[in-house]
Amino acid sequence: MTRWREQIGEEGCEWLLAQSIEAARRGKVIKRQSLEVVVVDTTVQEKAIAHPIDSRLLNKARKQLVAAAQTSGIELRQSYARVGTQAEHQARCYCARPAVQANAASLAQAAHVARPRDPRRAAQRAPGEHA
Repeated sequence: MTRWREQIGEEGCEWLLAQSIEAARRGKVIKRQSLEVVVVDTTVQEKAIAHPIDSRLLNKARKQLVAAAQTSGIELRQSYARVGTQAEHQARCYCARPAVQANAASLAQAAHVARPRDPRRAAQRAPGEHA
């Protein structure tokens, strides 16, 4: 809202207010007496907006990859559903801490966990060869 208000400028805000008052007067919603005293409420209500964090985006991408593999008929050996969700939660806990290093380490772990294992790569290995 602040950026929009800056774009239209002070004159635009005054014009918008004048048009709103005039529309209310034409619609007979307000009386002339109501315009003698103007009360302006400038309080701002905070909203609980969940901002995306890297660990949540990584876990969401992992879920989408698993879903795409399932719809394509690719059988995954592991989907990391439990571990990925735990890594996301752990990274959120680290975000509350001031230590940036802890968050970076958690995100690196989440990035490693976010990649489901592909059985086709395992099938390309020679028999008896292990990862």
